[in-house]
Amino acid sequence: MLPNFEEESLWARYVTSVYWSMTTLTTLGYGDLHPINRSEMIFASIYMLLNLALTSYIIGNMTNLITRLTSRTRHYRDSVQHLVEFSTRNGLPPKLHEKIISHLQVKFKTENLRHQAIIATLPKAIRSSVAQFLFFDTVEQVYLFQGTSYNFRAQLVSEMKVEFFPPGEEIILVDEAPSEFYIVVNGSANVFIRGDQGGPEQLLTTVYATDVIGEIGVICYMPQPFTIRSQKLSQLLRLDRIVFMNIVQQYKEDGQRIVDNLLQRLREANDPRFEELSSEIETLLAEDSEMSEPSLCAVAAGGNVGFLQQLLSKGAEVDKPDYHGRTALVIAASKGYEECVKLLLEHGADPNKADAHGKVPLLEALIARDTSTVKVLTENGATLGNADMGIYLGQAVLDSNKDLIDDYLKHGADINTVSESEGHAVGQTALHVAVIDGNMDMVKFLVSRGADAHFKPGDEATLSACKLAEICPNHPEMVSFLKAQPIRLESYSSTTPKDSTSNATQKKLSMKGSSTVEFQVDETSLPGPSGGAPGERTIHSLMRKQSARGRLMTMRSQKALDRKRSEIQNRKQNLQGSGIQRLEKRNTFSTNSSAGAAKVVRLRVILHPYHPRKTGVTGVGKVILLPKSIEALLKIAIEKFNNRPTKVLSKEGAEINDIGAIRDDDHLYVIDDSEDVGSAPQGIDTDDLRARLQAVVTALSQDKHRIQKDDQE
Repeated sequence: MLPNFEEESLWARYVTSVYWSMTTLTTLGYGDLHPINRSEMIFASIYMLLNLALTSYIIGNMTNLITRLTSRTRHYRDSVQHLVEFSTRNGLPPKLHEKIISHLQVKFKTENLRHQAIIATLPKAIRSSVAQFLFFDTVEQVYLFQGTSYNFRAQLVSEMKVEFFPPGEEIILVDEAPSEFYIVVNGSANVFIRGDQGGPEQLLTTVYATDVIGEIGVICYMPQPFTIRSQKLSQLLRLDRIVFMNIVQQYKEDGQRIVDNLLQRLREANDPRFEELSSEIETLLAEDSEMSEPSLCAVAAGGNVGFLQQLLSKGAEVDKPDYHGRTALVIAASKGYEECVKLLLEHGADPNKADAHGKVPLLEALIARDTSTVKVLTENGATLGNADMGIYLGQAVLDSNKDLIDDYLKHGADINTVSESEGHAVGQTALHVAVIDGNMDMVKFLVSRGADAHFKPGDEATLSACKLAEICPNHPEMVSFLKAQPIRLESYSSTTPKDSTSNATQKKLSMKGSSTVEFQVDETSLPGPSGGAPGERTIHSLMRKQSARGRLMTMRSQKALDRKRSEIQNRKQNLQGSGIQRLEKRNTFSTNSSAGAAKVVRLRVILHPYHPRKTGVTGVGKVILLPKSIEALLKIAIEKFNNRPTKVLSKEGAEINDIGAIRDDDHLYVIDDSEDVGSAPQGIDTDDLRARLQAVVTALSQDKHRIQKDDQE
């Protein structure tokens, strides 16, 4: 290629070779460098053949890529062209023509979002995991599946298919065969009902994400009662009816809950057309249905006596509770269905079974002011003994409903009952509520009905109504009135009067232990006797009036009063020879007379991470409930203080080896073996010094008042 090629430098030969290779690879060369001898010609021929093959391969791949990118567009254009020709040839109306084009556009735009073809190639376990990750949260929020099992919902999700609908497209047509139903994931749709006497369609409602459409026709196996049209581009999950029914056959209880949820949703709708449809569905389900029959609670909520009789005759459990532990009798009494109440009582329903909110059938009937139902219940032994009357007496106080309070008392409620419901004003009586609310008229009314102004439950953080009035500002008249009330013998009892709430508490605990849930009836707020709307005052909002500082002052003042009162009572008991009662009062266990079972009362102690004799620091610690053993106490100390204590000492430095030697409000000190407490310091006990100083100040104050009085005389 180069004259005297071998005589050129290495660098010149290298550059010349690269130049020839590049020009030959990209083109056929310029001819300025060409083979001269036979060897060079053979090499150049083979090199150009390889170049030709490589160039052909590159051009072919580029052509294939371009063709694939434009094939979807070409196919879409061909489809649109064919449909335009079809529409023109058959004279389709313009509106229908636009719907066809719109459907093709949505299909073209969402083709990449459809994952069914990809997921179909995966094993079933992986398909289920992917579907649950994408859509399980949405399905879990659907009202139709509330209360169903996790396995049931997971199996439904794995069988659902994704569909996209453009704006204005019919998803379901009225009177259409019930072949599937849909769950809205994104977007919205309008529900239309057929106009009267063939009139135009009427907009019934609009559905959004997590709403379900078409479920009535599928569950009841009846023609679809509505037309459903997408409002904007919407993503829906479609579930085939046959697949759905097969899954329901495997989960009978879940199928029953689905029916209950559907009936509840229709009854709660503020539209008479839905209520009428609910009655028709109940009749249809009573006659024949592939779905499970609704529960007894769901039928009682609708007041359908005939259907209720039919379920009871088939052996339905009369006291089976729903989501809130409410029995069919409680629901029927709350809605005033007297005939349903009679029928349930005839079949052995428990008239005194309470729900998770402490309500019994008689209480519901009294709140509803249904005298006939109240009469039927009382004739069958219904009482308020198992109800948490503390909370509902307090609610009646907030509503200023004296008649309802009188009815409660008439049927055996204790005016001094305290609330034991979790999340409510625990330990508060109706009089406490009236004092906090500042309702002087209600305070006088409650006192006239036997409310004890000086009654104090066993909880140290709770004051009597009289002491509470002293803390609450701007109520001097109320304080004077309550102080003027006589102190009763049971005013400082450590237990609730007559143990009236213990039964309710045990009932609620038994309800929470039940694993069976069915028909859900939403509870918004505690209703007033006149059917008050949600948003009215409740004890929750009333108790929030007390600030944190007010509660702290209440607890501190209460503790001081308790200490002084305890000293007075101890002196009286020692004089009267009744010291045994005081020892029994300090016992760890107290007997529940109504239940006949032992109720554990936990002692409260103050735990410190070191002993003051070594550090000289006092007042730092954590208040805990005393566990059952020293080992458990040391374990709590490890968690609280992040150290490794091995023994427990008293304030005097004595080691405690028995948990029974510890008393309420004792100060306990946990140390390890390396710490040496040493001997007691020689000095004055701060607690003793504080007590003596308080006594001196009190004596000086009394002397000062006596001197001033003598000077005035």
